[in-house]
Amino acid sequence: MDQSDDYCPRCKKSTTLVTDSSQGTVVCQQCGVVIEDRMIDQTKEYREFAEGNSSGADRRRIGGIRSNYLEDGGLALSISGSTSGDSKIMTMSTRLGSNSEDRSLFKGHTLINKWGNLLNLQKTILSKAEEQFSKIENSKKTLKGRSIESIAAAVLYIASRMCSVPLRPHDIENTTGVPIKDIKGAYKGVKNHVNYIPPLDPPRYCSNFCAKLGLPNEVSNAAYKIAEAIKTKRLLDGRNPRTIASAAIYIAIQLSPDCKCSLKDISQHSKIAENTIKNSYKDLYAHRNDIVPEWKGRLALDTLHS
Repeated sequence: MDQSDDYCPRCKKSTTLVTDSSQGTVVCQQCGVVIEDRMIDQTKEYREFAEGNSSGADRRRIGGIRSNYLEDGGLALSISGSTSGDSKIMTMSTRLGSNSEDRSLFKGHTLINKWGNLLNLQKTILSKAEEQFSKIENSKKTLKGRSIESIAAAVLYIASRMCSVPLRPHDIENTTGVPIKDIKGAYKGVKNHVNYIPPLDPPRYCSNFCAKLGLPNEVSNAAYKIAEAIKTKRLLDGRNPRTIASAAIYIAIQLSPDCKCSLKDISQHSKIAENTIKNSYKDLYAHRNDIVPEWKGRLALDTLHS
């Protein structure tokens, strides 16, 4: 119970009022009259649903989670039921309570989450994809003729690049079932509505491939620096960034005596043919003194296959 000084209409003077939050009443302590008997409790509940730690957002029990992706913030009510009659009412309520834009938005977000789970993508990538899809949906007139599926697939590809985990278009095609031709067509229209799309960067692919191959930090850092040098000196301009990254890793593993990774392993994880990696490696061999850094335990450059 809380006490505060306020005016009592019966005592006709300022007195002490007692607030009982559990009963929802305000009582004058001097005369006992109940001034308020249906007070709304404005205090927090006994528990906070915090995100991460005690300093996180306060999740009070006031309904579902608010969503910035929906026009009403996700606060609208919906009808549910198990019988056939309830199902019909629910269907009618859904159609009357939403417009075509809301349905497109819902379908797009559903597809993005479904495909993201199949591709084992991080939550940050899915959130970025949903955010970009919502922005694009507002100006969809410029994407007339493109299906929601192709737009969602293109947005997923863009989000993966924005989060430095670029996906292969063919992987998206195999997962979503959307032809790569449609994905590329939607990508051309979608990219005009995105502020910045990071270019495909060989060093970023290096970090990704090395993590999948389980390479030691020394080898991973060396491959990253080799890819950076190749990019800076423009030794393989016009080549696929994945090919450049694979060639850099191939050089690094040859100079690491304890590394058991093979060219076949690199090819399987990068989806680049072994002969393609070898051809790029041959073009880099003459520049080995300029692109290979020093690191602890590194073998002499003469040990590289010519």
